[in-house]
Amino acid sequence: MGLAALHISQGREFPTFFYGQSYMGTVEAYLAAPLFWLFGPSTTALRVPLLLFFAVFGIGGYLLTRLLFDRWLAVVVATVLALGADRIVKNQLIAAGGYPEISPGAVLLLLVAVLVGLRLLRPGRRVLAFWGVVAGLLFWTHWLIMPYLVATVVVLVAALRAWPRSARPRWAPGILTTGFVVGSLPLVLHNLTAPISQNSVVVFLGQSGSGATSPVGEHLHGGVLLGVPLGVGLCSPSDCAPWQLFWAVPYLLLLVTAGVLAARRLAAPGTDRFREVTRLALVLAAGLSILAYARSSAAADTPVESARYLSPLLISTPVVLWPLWLAAGALRSRLERLHADRPVRLPRLRAATSYAPLGALLGTMLVATVASVAQVPTIRQEERRRDALAVTLLDRGITRIYSDYWTCNRATFATRERVVCAVLADDLRPGHDRYAPYRNQVASAERPAYVVPGVLPALDDRIRAWLDTSGVPYEVWSVAEHRIYLPSRAAPLPGTS
Repeated sequence: MGLAALHISQGREFPTFFYGQSYMGTVEAYLAAPLFWLFGPSTTALRVPLLLFFAVFGIGGYLLTRLLFDRWLAVVVATVLALGADRIVKNQLIAAGGYPEISPGAVLLLLVAVLVGLRLLRPGRRVLAFWGVVAGLLFWTHWLIMPYLVATVVVLVAALRAWPRSARPRWAPGILTTGFVVGSLPLVLHNLTAPISQNSVVVFLGQSGSGATSPVGEHLHGGVLLGVPLGVGLCSPSDCAPWQLFWAVPYLLLLVTAGVLAARRLAAPGTDRFREVTRLALVLAAGLSILAYARSSAAADTPVESARYLSPLLISTPVVLWPLWLAAGALRSRLERLHADRPVRLPRLRAATSYAPLGALLGTMLVATVASVAQVPTIRQEERRRDALAVTLLDRGITRIYSDYWTCNRATFATRERVVCAVLADDLRPGHDRYAPYRNQVASAERPAYVVPGVLPALDDRIRAWLDTSGVPYEVWSVAEHRIYLPSRAAPLPGTS
């Protein structure tokens, strides 16, 4: 995404999607590009828009909860979203396409719809056009948000029905549709002109197969038992202890309970039907997200890394905590009545225990936050190693290299494309180059080098064996836990010539 922002800032490329694929929009790159142009390319400039997205998410989550429930539950939700657990921090800082912006965008749509439904905001043309454009942008960015996008449509329809027909714009559906088309225009144009094999629908459905070959138990474990705690920030980085996995069951029970409560209130006479519709929509969106993820092959094959697909569940945090909040309030009132004749301190102390489940949840997230903070020295050390590698390559005049997937794009971005890298697969054949021109530049170099991180000893052995059998003299040295091989002349690996 940083390389896309760099190319946009230079006017070289204007990608519709993440390089190397036909889905997942590049909103992050277009927002970072002006900062790159003004201040130069940097990780900080890439992350500034993401932090603003999360500010929208946190503030929007607080306001949404306050409007739908009450002030103090809103404070609890804001506290949950403020804790720096692994998934929450990743949503704030990793420009990986879609994840940082889709949840704030959905919260913004919900907030506008709720303000309209509560008659705090008039549904004028500008409001509806804005709503449609944001919805279209989310549709372009990542279809992972579809369950929540559908939920926002349901809430908006209910909100518009709360106003008399005379107060609505005459062409409300047309205004919304026009705004949606404008927001999703890059995706629409791509699908109208691209070959069918590169159509977003075809590619996305191919990426999110049902994984029918995996046992059902693996889908349930990866998609629910492991996926839910990892997705909502209840686990340590890339790891979930058994006691943290436990939260998956209460989460589902709370979600079902919230749905039952909202449905019963919706059917009861004299209730605020709009609020109940909104609550029920949040429940159903979360349930559909979990179901869709659990059925996918990613849940069974790569459950830890793919748990990011459940990050939109954070949008439903208010409705998940709602049953706990109601139960705690009811228990507190009962305890205070039972001990009304006791000293004040005793009933208050016992009543406070009614919030123990909420306290346990916050405690779990606090533990996950501490575990995330504990990773900071290791992450900084890795960054220093990457910086040292980039400096060494430039100092030695090495500007064209072959390396593994994770090293390539980082080295290229760190050096602002002064070093260009082509990806090697494990068998030394061409790997997954997201930006195809890089491979051509490396292939045409007179003396490309081979860079291998220390965590890939098998790849290092294969490169050394190939060079030894090629008969081409080479230099080799180690720097920052990477090994660099520099042949005296071009020594192309299998399939790289």
